[in-house]
Amino acid sequence: MSTVVKRSGEEMTVEVTVRLSGSLLEMEGAIQEAANAVGRCATEEALQRFDTDGRAMRVGEIKLTARGGRIYCPLEQGARIVRGATSRFASQLSHK
Repeated sequence: MSTVVKRSGEEMTVEVTVRLSGSLLEMEGAIQEAANAVGRCATEEALQRFDTDGRAMRVGEIKLTARGGRIYCPLEQGARIVRGATSRFASQLSHK
C-alpha cells in the first residue's frame, strides 16, 4: 500500500508499506507490488496536473465546450499521450 504523505510544489513524498513474510518468492512479489503502487500513485498525481477544471477551453481562436461535436482531450496534447500511451511507454515501444 502507498500513500501520499506530503505535497510541496513539484515534489511529493510517498509512504509505502511492504509485508515481508512467507517465502522469498512471496516477499519478492510483495516488494514488486509495493513498487508498482508507488508508481501508480505518482503517475496519478502527474496526470492530475494536466486535468481540466470544467471551464470551456480555448485552442487558438476556438472556444471548446462540453456540448456535442468533435472531442478534444487536453491530456493528449499537454501530457503528449500517443494513442493512449504515455510518452515513456511510447518511447519504449518505438525501439521494438
